[in-house]
Formats: sequence, C-alpha cells, structure tokens
Amino acid sequence: MEQTTNYGLNKPGGSDYARIDVLNANMDAVDAALKDLEESKAEGAALAAHEADGVKHVSAAERTAWNAKADGTATSAHIARTDNPHGVTAAQVGAVPTTRKVNGKALSADVTLAAADVGAAAASHSHGAGDIASGTLDAARIPDLVASKITSGTLPVARGGTGAASLTSGAALIGAGTGAVTTRAIKDNTSASAALTASSALVTMNTLRYALNRTTGPGAADTNYTTAMMRAIQASTTDLTAGSSSLTSGVIYLVYE
Repeated sequence: MEQTTNYGLNKPGGSDYARIDVLNANMDAVDAALKDLEESKAEGAALAAHEADGVKHVSAAERTAWNAKADGTATSAHIARTDNPHGVTAAQVGAVPTTRKVNGKALSADVTLAAADVGAAAASHSHGAGDIASGTLDAARIPDLVASKITSGTLPVARGGTGAASLTSGAALIGAGTGAVTTRAIKDNTSASAALTASSALVTMNTLRYALNRTTGPGAADTNYTTAMMRAIQASTTDLTAGSSSLTSGVIYLVYE
C-alpha cells in the first residue's frame, strides 16, 4: 500500500509512526491472504473441472472392464476359431441347421448325391425297345429286321412286296408296274381229247403240246372249232409203207432222211 503524508503526526519514532508501521504490515498481510485466496479459488475450480472430466479419468468399473479385455494374441485366437465360440444358432443368422438332411444325408459336411439318391437313372443307363412309347425314332436307330418280323400290313411293290393282301391259289402273278400284283388262272390241259375253249387263262406246255399234237382228229380236239384244221404233224425218219403202215386219222406224217 502506498504511504501518504499525514500532517499532525508526532515526530518520527513517536507512537503515531509506530502504529502506522503496524497498520502497513497488517495491510500487506491482508493483500497476501487475499492473493492466496484468489489463487486457491482458481485452483479449486480447475480441480473441480478436472475431476468432472470423464475422458481424462478412468472409473473403477471401466478399469475392471478394461482389465477383463483379452490381449491381442487371445483376440486373434478367438477370431480364428471356427467352432462357433459364441454359440450363434442357425436361426439367428438365417442358416439351415446341421441337423437338416437331404435324402437322409446330414448337412454337417459336404453332401455328394448319386443318381439313385434323387430317383434319377445313371448316365450310363439304357432302355429296351419296349420302353419307347412315344416320339419319333430316328431311322438310323432301327436295326435290320428279318422278313418274319413283319406281321401286319401289306408290303408295297416299291418295297419288294406284291401290294396285295391275298393271291388266288394256283394262279400266275402278273406285274402292274408300281401297282399291286394281279393274278391270272393257268390252263393246264393234260388230255388229248379235252376241248380247248377260248380263255384268258395262261396255258402250260401240256396244253400247247396237246393242242399241236392231237391224235383223235379236229372234232375231238376242240368242239368249238367248226372248220377242219391241221392239228397234228408227226415227223420221223421211219419209212412209211402204203397199205401196211399204221397211220392215225387226222395226222400228217413227214419222213425225212
């Protein structure tokens, strides 16, 4: 504190000056106390703010939780575990439980399915002809068949058949190009006296032989002939003697050397 001049005081060294010195000393003490108080208040406020700062301080509960944390090695080992250390269920992650099965095979490991597991045929399987009930069979897949296997239908001429379902017994077959084969009766005359009537039938050599070599005369040869005809000619090297050689009526005999 500044000292002021106080007139009317007694001389130096007197009692008045003594009291002023004491007062000045007291005032210095008060200033020092006030300064200490201000500093204490500031320090108290700073201390309170410091104590209230939760970031700078770790609580007992936080210290306990921190001490319970695993170190890096333990954490890595934990992460590397594949045996479900936390006990997570399939339902929690939307996964299929390992107790589920596919065709009796558990899902706890890789599942290999065979054709029989799903009711399918093996890739190397084959089918018999009787199993083919629909679709169009490639011609190249049809095996060669013997004729006895054709048990129905009519084989056309273009395929080597007759094109006819039946044929007249004993008749000759007459071709008709690509059309069905027809038949024609065969005339087989085995008698020298049988009549040779007009007919569309085919003739055998027997019929022709008897027609050209009749021995009973024109009348017996063909009752339909009304005009005498030369029907039989006999040629031989045998000499004929008039009046003695036996000759058949109606036959012409030729003798050659």
